[in-house]
Amino acid sequence: MSGEKRSGATISRTLTHRLTLVSPDPAMQATLGYLACDPEVAGPEPSDSLVEVLPSGRHWRIVEEGRADIETLGVDDTLAELHGRLFDLSLSDRPSAPILHAASLVRNGRRILLVGRKGAGKTTLTLRLALSGFTLESDENLFVTGAGIVARPRGCRIKESSLPWLPRIADVIEGSPFIVDYRGARIFNLDPRSAGVSWSIAEGPVDAILLLRSNHGGLTTARDIPSMALIRGLMAEIAVQKQDRVSAFASLARLASASRGFDVSLGDLDGAIALVEAITASMC
Repeated sequence: MSGEKRSGATISRTLTHRLTLVSPDPAMQATLGYLACDPEVAGPEPSDSLVEVLPSGRHWRIVEEGRADIETLGVDDTLAELHGRLFDLSLSDRPSAPILHAASLVRNGRRILLVGRKGAGKTTLTLRLALSGFTLESDENLFVTGAGIVARPRGCRIKESSLPWLPRIADVIEGSPFIVDYRGARIFNLDPRSAGVSWSIAEGPVDAILLLRSNHGGLTTARDIPSMALIRGLMAEIAVQKQDRVSAFASLARLASASRGFDVSLGDLDGAIALVEAITASMC
């Protein structure tokens, strides 16, 4: 099929694949919106596949390109199956590349990575920077490549608890597709462009890497760090695919040696935005 979007369909793409997800059931189609992901990606057009989710008694039947391949038990089971399928498909784009848990933003041709553990405030800071004029590539996963990095496409997943820190776009976020976690809290899937953010992906070098440590309620400060300290910080946020750990370490070492490294104590967001903007400006 062509890459043209069907009315009401959900588009979810990886670097080299694009899936069109459709269901005749309105509630299921709305649920599939949580998997929406269709950024601009530099390079050849992706291969296209049509995935239909069809009611089958008390079950759901997933049909890809006319071939029925699995039945699922309910809405949650169906979403989990398709989410896993898309994740595996995205990893197959770069099967030997280490995966870095990090956000990537670009301004004036300079690429900045934000690296931090869950709860450090990475996604919130990433969106605030994107709203201030940075182009967003990813807020979650990056492939480490010979050319630097390339983002693994994924919509912005925003926890309900982050809404107070994003007042400017809170209404847009709350209008986005969501799931409910085990605590009863919503997790939204935001298309950044619906919030006025530029969202595009290209492979290329990295200019600066910021290791984030949470300092909620305090000031934001930063200090330069040497390459070895940067590598140690990156190792805590790397996943290895079909590559031995020695090769993965070598890839990280090349990335770190080609980038400026900063240790950032992340406190007030306005201060953090000013700091990242200053770092970016210093490299232009």
